[in-house]
Amino acid sequence: MGHIASPKYPPGRRWKEVVGLVGGGAEVPQIAAAVLRAGTDGFELAALDPALHHAVWLLVRLPRAAKFDDFPAALRGLGLPVHKPPTLFDLTAAVSAQVDACRPRTDVSELAHAAACEVLTTAVGGAADNLFGTTPAEVQRAVGGFDTPARFAGLARQFFARFTAKHLNFYLDREVGRHLGDRKRFPTLAAHAAFRQALADHCHLAAEVVEKIAADWYSKKQFETSGNIPKESAIWFAKHALEKLTKVLKREVP
Repeated sequence: MGHIASPKYPPGRRWKEVVGLVGGGAEVPQIAAAVLRAGTDGFELAALDPALHHAVWLLVRLPRAAKFDDFPAALRGLGLPVHKPPTLFDLTAAVSAQVDACRPRTDVSELAHAAACEVLTTAVGGAADNLFGTTPAEVQRAVGGFDTPARFAGLARQFFARFTAKHLNFYLDREVGRHLGDRKRFPTLAAHAAFRQALADHCHLAAEVVEKIAADWYSKKQFETSGNIPKESAIWFAKHALEKLTKVLKREVP
């Protein structure tokens, strides 16, 4: 497999637009759209990243794996080194190791890795109501609860929203740092934190488009494959989801 370079947003007219919007106090939707316009190949390259592919595939397959009585064996069938009923920490660590091992390593890989671990922690932990204190039985029940089209669609929305926010912040943080301080766009760290939260909220709102397509896709593929959705299908879904999400964020669709 050849090397997949991380997307770069070189200085130019479109990045100058981003700089002007950040410094001029523009709203988050305008800034997010400008960042994506400045690097038109950004998400195209992200969509080719093997770590992103693997993270999405695991999120696709984990819910059905949790339906088996022998959950550890089902997880091992996905390549996860789990030899006893896992706690949430065990499951997250196993997924983390698998995604982290994907090569070549890129900046996108790190973002996908972080997004996958965060989604497992918040979505599964939230469903079990106790995060890392959950019992293995509660973890299995919570993971299995996402094996419906609607619940999986919500999980997919969370992942792509988090990944997208991280992707945008990866580039924006370099510029935002120039606007921290007295009499600047972000006079306090609290103001900067509020901006990052607004960006995360914007990405979550935009990722509704992923939720809409994920439910039908998951239902169809689960039926066609008897729950054994292949990685190639998950890769197609990841690319399609990013394509749709990018258009929404760039304001190319209503």
